Amino acid sequence: LGSGLMVALSCLLLGLDYAYNAEGLLYSTADVVNFSFFLSGAALLGYTVASRTKRLVYEGAGAAVEAERARQRLGIYVSEEVANEAMRHTTLQLGGDRRLAAVLVADLRGFTGYAEQLTPDATVAELNAYLDAMVQVVRHNGGVVDKFMGDAIMVAFGVAEPRPNDAVRAINTADQMCKALEEHNTQRARCGRPPFAHGVGVHFGPVVAGNVGNRDRLQFTVIGDTVNLASRLEAATKELACPVVISAEAVESARAAPGAIPMPDLRSLGEIQVPGRAAGLEVYTLAEEKEEP
Repeated sequence: LGSGLMVALSCLLLGLDYAYNAEGLLYSTADVVNFSFFLSGAALLGYTVASRTKRLVYEGAGAAVEAERARQRLGIYVSEEVANEAMRHTTLQLGGDRRLAAVLVADLRGFTGYAEQLTPDATVAELNAYLDAMVQVVRHNGGVVDKFMGDAIMVAFGVAEPRPNDAVRAINTADQMCKALEEHNTQRARCGRPPFAHGVGVHFGPVVAGNVGNRDRLQFTVIGDTVNLASRLEAATKELACPVVISAEAVESARAAPGAIPMPDLRSLGEIQVPGRAAGLEVYTLAEEKEEP
């Protein structure tokens, strides 16, 4: 564009020169050819630079779009927090860090037997509808879905970004998951489907969070006795006939947390015995929850 403008201005100047100064002109054919040659060279150089710059800009923009698309797709298979953590590092290393976290495990009751009556498509559709309702609650409270285990969900609080109120958010999630299940069952009733029931266990303690597996296949997860105990508390909901069981450690951490995040009222269920622990474990449940028949 600049070279074209220069040609147009040069022609205008030459035209004016020939019109008013024809007798005194000293331009030769060689001068015009020289001028045209250098102007053409400048035009070619400018076009080359502009074309390459444009191509680099498009390539950079395309790479940025593709990276964001990859992050979004990765965030579908893992939590967004884990996806962001993976995208920030050029290399992923095996191993993890020890930290305090709250772990929540929720499991649908009787779904395996119920699913035997359904087609595979219907099984996946009903399970996905339940998981979608629960994950919305988890994300609202800042939890990280560690994994789906069939019809069970494992959630961690304080793994990607530790906070002093992780236990509070885990307990609130358990409470809101029960309310979300009530709403979900209302929708199921409209479709003529039986209600779902689930058990939720919450524990707070030390975990190891990091990449587990090998260099070809990694999974970011949390492991440790805290995870095992949260799973056993979920299993204890059947024996205790209540949908939510919370460890005393989680309750103590929640009550000691700073800030003004409200928390549901709790009631003690006393001590229970869990597999793998010699000493009894004091547990709580939501005060408003009634015992199941």
